[in-house]
Amino acid sequence: MSAQKAFAGVRRLGKEAYQFQFTSEFEYIALECKGTWRPTLLKVVWFRNHRKVESIPVKWVTSEDRGPNGASGKAKFKPSFSVGLVVTLYKGKGRDRFEEKEYKYYVQDQSEKGNKVLASFTIDLKEYTSPLDMNARDALEMTFHNESHKVDRVVMGMTLSSQLLKRGKG
Repeated sequence: MSAQKAFAGVRRLGKEAYQFQFTSEFEYIALECKGTWRPTLLKVVWFRNHRKVESIPVKWVTSEDRGPNGASGKAKFKPSFSVGLVVTLYKGKGRDRFEEKEYKYYVQDQSEKGNKVLASFTIDLKEYTSPLDMNARDALEMTFHNESHKVDRVVMGMTLSSQLLKRGKG
């Protein structure tokens, strides 16, 4: 056992563990780009450390082309596309909130040259569930942080739901 895993086990000693199924249902990606560059296929990657799930690539369709001054458009998931992760959240005795558990969403452009990260969004899953409400569903419109000089703005519409699978001691 690695020292990091052993330390994580000690940190969770005496805490309650809640295992949830989180599901991201992607609806659209609205993207504004700069200059003459235009994305072709966009996909969403949802991950933390070694755990990762991806959406299918969807075609970006231009709604307004401003030539060398950029463009705006949307990639729509029709029908919406769902991916899920099983996540364990921990809660200390006497506490009503879970400990922080951050995951990231990346929007990538998929082309012949490979995948290029365009934008990212960090989400703390503890904010989307509680020990009192074991099934939650939130409609979100997330404004991403630009990771590429090619984009002006990225917004994603999605629904995040959680369902309690089991509860136990850490």
